[in-house]
Amino acid sequence: MTTLDPTKHRIRHLAAVLLICALVGLMVWYGTLPGYDPTANDYPNEDHVGPDPDAYVDQQASLEGTVVDTDPVVIQLEHPSQHHVTVEHATQNLHDSDALERDKTITVFGTLTSTDTLEAEQTLTREPWEATYMYIISFIGGLFALGHFIRHWRFDRRQLAFVPRDQPLSLPRHEPSDHTYDPIRGDD
Repeated sequence: MTTLDPTKHRIRHLAAVLLICALVGLMVWYGTLPGYDPTANDYPNEDHVGPDPDAYVDQQASLEGTVVDTDPVVIQLEHPSQHHVTVEHATQNLHDSDALERDKTITVFGTLTSTDTLEAEQTLTREPWEATYMYIISFIGGLFALGHFIRHWRFDRRQLAFVPRDQPLSLPRHEPSDHTYDPIRGDD
């Protein structure tokens, strides 16, 4: 067991306080920069355009929806209003080589030329299973990281810090016994 060094403990606390102060100070400083415009990349999406499309005509928008027709491309917005939008130049501005098919989810960025027409500048496709796959893989990766952390680190209450274990935590081993099973005599 290691002995608690009060000097190192105070230095660790001082370093933590200084880092927290630096983090808060940098956030305040970043918010005061004159060139910062929080609305620069905040385009209206289906939640904005769906209930009130008239308000966004001639504005750039980023809409996500399901393809309900391919000639011309028509999407049904992912919004309770289920508003349909015709997407012009969707296939010409498709980001990857996937073809646009019915029931495929796409995200389109462009200009809303009328209440139900969007002139696409960029189109992205997404398979329906991709979001589920991303969450499952992230969950499994998180479990592996947590397991590795628990196996190799422990919390020391005296130091109020996580410290490496002397030996990695492991499951108890099953030791084979000297007793062997005899199928004729059975188990004694």
